[in-house]
Amino acid sequence: RILQIILILTLHFSLFAESEPNDSFVNANTIVINGGESGNIGGSDASDWYKITTIGDGRLTFNTTNANTVEFYIRLFDANGTTQLTSSYKYFGGAGGTVVYNNLLPNTYYVKIEVAAGSGAYSISSVFENASFPIDIENNDSSKFSNIINPVDSTTGHIGYYSNGFTDNNDWYKITTTQDGKLTIWTTNETTAEFYVRLYDADT
Repeated sequence: RILQIILILTLHFSLFAESEPNDSFVNANTIVINGGESGNIGGSDASDWYKITTIGDGRLTFNTTNANTVEFYIRLFDANGTTQLTSSYKYFGGAGGTVVYNNLLPNTYYVKIEVAAGSGAYSISSVFENASFPIDIENNDSSKFSNIINPVDSTTGHIGYYSNGFTDNNDWYKITTTQDGKLTIWTTNETTAEFYVRLYDADT
């Protein structure tokens, strides 16, 4: 018989000088993955914007350094350039100023350096870490589009990844048994995700 399964979730850097104007997400400078930029901020130049394009599911980190004469916010924005995902404050003396987002889908994201006090130089660098397991075949967000798992088989997938207002919260699979017996399903997960495993009958 056919049964339905649903999973529900919850280096080295090259620095380049910024190019003005980059005071909005529309004219943001590009940062390459695992690369960086340097700039100056303060006075009439109240903010600098950058963008980065990821090509897989994973964890995105931005680190910063600053001169002792400037403090700023670093803000990470969604692909629309207006929805803030996370932020951090960079203090005189160098503390703070790191933002991390664990579960991003591939897209273009934006970073804003926003002066809080003083003026001076800074640097920003990116680190992108791909998800540990290979991705499942999408779209499998409903029973209608379930991926097939054969008996005594295994598969891997990604769940809980986010971009542009959408979170991949559900992955569906189906398995067909050919005789009476006991069916057991085991799962493993990264430390960044918890989920339910639900087994459904053939009428789902």
